[in-house]
Order: sequence, then structure tokens, then C-alpha cells
Amino acid sequence: MSGVKSILLMIFCYVEVNGGYLYPEQIHISWTENSNEMRATWVTYLESQPIAAYSSISLKGSSQDWTFVVGETKPFLESNTGDSIKLHYFGIIGIVPVIIYFFLWFHYNLALLFWSFIFSAIYTHLIPTENKIAEEFIYIFNEGLYGIDFYGILNIVIDATLSGELNFGFGERYQYVHTAVFYDLSPDTWYEYKVGNLGFWSKKYVFYGRTPDSENNFEDVNDPYTMIIFGDLGTGPIAQPTKKLLEKEALEGNSLGIFHLGDIAYNLDKKNGKIGDEYLNMIEPIAASLPYMTVPGNHEKFYNYTQYKSRFYMPVNNKNQGTGYFYSLNLGPIHFIFHNTNLYFDESTKIEAEIQLKWLINDLNKANRNRKKRPWIIVMSHHPLYCSQNWFEEGSQEDCGSEPAVLKPILEDLFYSNSVDLLLQAHVHNYERAAAIYKNKTIPSELDNHHWHINPKAPIYIVSGNAGNHYGRNDPKSATPQPWSRFLSDDYGFGRLKAINNTHLYWEQVSALTNKEIDYAWIVKKHPRYDPSLLEF
Repeated sequence: MSGVKSILLMIFCYVEVNGGYLYPEQIHISWTENSNEMRATWVTYLESQPIAAYSSISLKGSSQDWTFVVGETKPFLESNTGDSIKLHYFGIIGIVPVIIYFFLWFHYNLALLFWSFIFSAIYTHLIPTENKIAEEFIYIFNEGLYGIDFYGILNIVIDATLSGELNFGFGERYQYVHTAVFYDLSPDTWYEYKVGNLGFWSKKYVFYGRTPDSENNFEDVNDPYTMIIFGDLGTGPIAQPTKKLLEKEALEGNSLGIFHLGDIAYNLDKKNGKIGDEYLNMIEPIAASLPYMTVPGNHEKFYNYTQYKSRFYMPVNNKNQGTGYFYSLNLGPIHFIFHNTNLYFDESTKIEAEIQLKWLINDLNKANRNRKKRPWIIVMSHHPLYCSQNWFEEGSQEDCGSEPAVLKPILEDLFYSNSVDLLLQAHVHNYERAAAIYKNKTIPSELDNHHWHINPKAPIYIVSGNAGNHYGRNDPKSATPQPWSRFLSDDYGFGRLKAINNTHLYWEQVSALTNKEIDYAWIVKKHPRYDPSLLEF
């Protein structure tokens, strides 16, 4: 009878383990390439059938009938260092820590101390310090104080009990990335949703049903909305003020979505992908309610962007092959373009850069054909074409000197000749708003002052690359800003772009430390586009 109880106990513990590995985490939503759709993405650590459910919310606040959607799953090997350790012993011994663990599971801190002691002893006596696994052990049990993976530890012990072999397979960490698409959304409706695997459901989240418009749908072109825009966030303490403000924005529901202009987590691939896990869990309260649209920065390019492409599903077009490198959205009066500036710096990505550039030219041509009905074109990327160089900082000489020198010959004439209105950029860890610029010269609008641009005649450039980052204020503002610079700040924060209508845009930069506006600008135009041919040089 005692043998049956032991088996039942192990089955119960195994269900607890797998339940933890089946519980959805890292939940975030994003717009797709189609109007009236929203994609939910989440992660588990065991493969299982993903299911999502969504429902509109009535005026009384109650949900209507739930619609269930079967999702798709892609396995993702987060890391593969090739390191592992195997210890052989009599399998029955393994049941002892399982039983102890079962009782300590209800007392988190005691369990933490218990397992820290057990594995610290193993680490001290069995693992050579030069082994790469040593660093992994230290990370698990030091960083584990903020959320140790008890399920994973118990799973190792149970598997070891059954096999008689204790295998620390830190060389391979699989997770399963699940996606599900919500269809036929109404633009003036709030929805709630949940995602799950084999009955393990997430908490419910809420999102607004307005999505990007189809190419020829202009019904909502003059409905105002606000987008949150920033680059260079990360998971460290510097990022926390911005994170807290973004959580507030998500709860209040005043913003339509978020555009993150690269350098997402510093880095998604670090510590065998655990930094990517930490980041996506950190932003879940934000990105599970606000569509989280991304473009890669230089900190996402490692291992051929594997972490970025596996974690973020952006709109697909006939050229990007689902990479999320480049895409565009029509949202009210604005055509937004996202593109990956990393591709232009590396000879190994020359072919991809050519594909992207051809797509960009074609996309701008199509956007200009719709200019009367959708008059604004805004381009977003990670690396800036213009920023004021700090001559005393080596990093600034690269970020605002040598790198723009590569990008300008490729992109500046293209943006100018297609009458792009605004370029939003990151990478430099400060905030700078410039006037309308072409060929490094200020191009006067019909009316200019410090905060107004009426009928600009060239693109306006803004850098918002200081949401948090990983290095602190390592890009201090230039002591000798360029003549076209209108405002510079070292303050941490993010931008808000308010699409008012066909003729007015409003931009503001918010301090994450004070939650106050530190800069603003109105961009006003009477005509759908400026005429580049009228400018003489």
C-alpha cells in the first residue's frame, strides 16, 4: 500500500510540476498584417495544445459569449551551450527530496533555503569552477531569490528518480512559443481575453479593438489616438520608473499601443535566454493589454536575431518572411513604417538590406498614392540619421558620426523625395528633438518657433532612446548641439505621439522620474505633402 501511495505522490508532484510548466507566461499582444485582428503570444515550458478565448465587454462591464481559438506552437531552443552533468545513483533515493519538497512547497522561503543548500553542496563538491555550468548555477540560485524555478528543480528530481540518472542539462533550454489570433474585432469595442494550455489558464487581460486599417479603408482616419514610443529599455533598475509609468498607461487605457524602437532587453539572449524571459515577464502587465510593436536594434542582432524572431511576431509581408525586420501599418491618418537599420552596417546582411530597401521604396510609393486620404508618413528605426555629436564621448562619435554617415547616403534622399514627415529613432541614450533637416541643414517651415512647425518642408527628426537602457547616462547631451537641434535632455522617459487629424500631430516627451512633460512640438500642415522639387541647394 505504501508503494501505491508513493506512486500517487509522485504523480501528484509531477502534475504540479507540469502545471507550472504549462502555465502561460510572457503574454503580449500585437497587431497583425490584417485589419480587425489581434495576435496573442505566450510561452510555456512543455509542449501542449494552445487555446485562447476572447469576448467583447458590454457597457455594463460583463463579458458576452466567449470565442475560443486554437493557436499554433513553435518550439524555441533558448540556448545550447552543450554543457551538461550526469550523476548516477540508486533511483529510489530520489523520492526522499521529493517528499521533503512536497511539504516545504507550502513554505516558499524554507524551500528556497533547502534547495539552495542541496544544490550549493552539489556545486561545491561536484562541479569544476572552470565549467561553464558554474555560472549557470550561480545565476539560478542567486537570481532565483526573485522567482526560483521550483517546478523545474522538482521535475529534474522526479525524472532522476525514475531514470536513476541526475542530468543537469543546462546546455539546452526549450520553451514553446504559442500564438493565437483574435478575429473580426470591432474598432470601438473593448475585449477581454485569456490564454491557456490543457486547462491551465492565464488571468484575464483587456484590450481595445481598434487595429490598423486596410490599405483602402479610411473610415476612422480622423479618430484621434495616442501611441507610446521609445527605445532602449532593458530590465535593470534604471528601467523601473518607465516600466511603472507604462503600467499606469496600460491600466488607464488612454493609449492605443506601444512602438519599441529596438534595444529591448539588454539582451534577449543573455544568460541563455533568461534575460529575454525576465523582460517579457516584466512587461506582461503592459504588453498584454497594449499592442506591443517592435523593430530590432543592435542588441537584438546576435545569433541572426534568433531571440527576437522567436519571441516577437510582427506583421508579415511578401518580403520580410515573418522576421519582423520591416513592415508598415496604416493607422488613421498616418502610414507608419518600421525598418531594420542594422542590416545596412554588416556585409553579411547585404542581401537582406537590398530586399528591405526595395520593399521600402515600394512601400513609400504606395503610401504617397494614398496621401490625400492618409496624409502623414512616419518612419521608425533604431539608429538615428541625425543627432548632435558629443565630441568628448567616443560612443557619441560613432552613434552620431560614423553610423549616420553610413545611413544618410542610403536613406536620406529617399525619405526627403517621398516627403516623409517625421522620423522617430533611438539608440542614443538621451532625448533630442530636431527641426526639419535635409543635408545637415535646417529647412525653415512656413512658420517655425521652438515648439511649432507649420507646413514643414523636410523631415523632422526625433531621438527617444533613454527609456531605461543598461548603461545609465552614458550618452550625455552634447555641449555643442547642432543648429537644427531644438531640445536636448538626459532625462529617462518615453514619447507620446498624438494623431489629432489630417492636419495636426502632437508630440511630447515625458520624464519617467517625474511623470511630467519635458518637451512638446506641434506639427501642422495644410497640404498632404511638401514638394521636394521646390527646395533649392
